[in-house]
Amino acid sequence: MRKSTIVRLVCTAAVMLLAGAAFAAEAPTKKEIDAMSLFLSNFTELGFMDTSAEAIADPENYADAVRFGVGHNYLNNRKSRIVANKKGADKNGDMSIEAKFVEESVKKYYGVDLKATASVEDGEPAYILDGKRFHFKGADQEPEKVYYARVDEVESDGKGRYEAAGVVYNVKDKNDVVADFKAVFRDAKWKGKKTYALVSLETEYR
Repeated sequence: MRKSTIVRLVCTAAVMLLAGAAFAAEAPTKKEIDAMSLFLSNFTELGFMDTSAEAIADPENYADAVRFGVGHNYLNNRKSRIVANKKGADKNGDMSIEAKFVEESVKKYYGVDLKATASVEDGEPAYILDGKRFHFKGADQEPEKVYYARVDEVESDGKGRYEAAGVVYNVKDKNDVVADFKAVFRDAKWKGKKTYALVSLETEYR
């Protein structure tokens, strides 16, 4: 074997070892996997089992974007962002939220810029926009059951993009596993802190 060939083989092996080491360094830690599970649970707890940033960005799916934004805040930021409407001002619902918070949640979790420009009146629940606030019925936001996501497997491309697989389970009974999921998401930053933004989530019920 020629000396030049040996040198090339050694260099190739070294590159492969370095690439493998870099990939290993990018492997998510348990803490990161827990954070990924929590991130994906923001969708499953609202029943958004099959969703994507591309779909949410489509104007045809404006209603879904609003429902996600309102629902997320109702479950997770109720005390700080949801306001009870006064009697006489509750014809469109007993609760309301500033439209900017709905837009903010869609941006944070999907990476999509939503412009709250219209009410959502087709279907239930309805969200009536008065220009600045969405009005709705609080009782319509209470899910019968809440389901969380648990990431069991995840692969990273080393460039901030992840493919994960896991299960969806009843938050009150972790043994009540109802579905399997596959998700793609990416690194993002929100107010200076690391977070994730969804690319797609697909769920198959058992």
